[in-house]
Amino acid sequence: HQAMSEIDSFLNHLITRQRTTEALEYLNTKIHENQSQPGLYRRLAEIYRLLGRKEEAVSQLEISKELYVQSGNRKAAIEALMAILTLNPANVGIYQRMLVDLEAEDKGRA
Repeated sequence: HQAMSEIDSFLNHLITRQRTTEALEYLNTKIHENQSQPGLYRRLAEIYRLLGRKEEAVSQLEISKELYVQSGNRKAAIEALMAILTLNPANVGIYQRMLVDLEAEDKGRA
């Protein structure tokens, strides 16, 4: 988790200085280096959201959700779906159903 906190610190530094393009490039490089790290996609989605690029933010959150599901981290997958829903995507009903299904699976395991 230290590596992720260092990434967060650097991203916050760039974003507070209005250097979002640089932050995007940095994150894309990190994702290229480690494509199975869902937290990187969540952070990329947040930058897209800040830039008003909603569809791209949703796309990155979808990737993070899938990676969380694959790794068995349903709680994080649910959080990713909730983040998608806050963006009010065009096909909101699909995401709402996914959320209901994931929450039911999560309760079934508890």
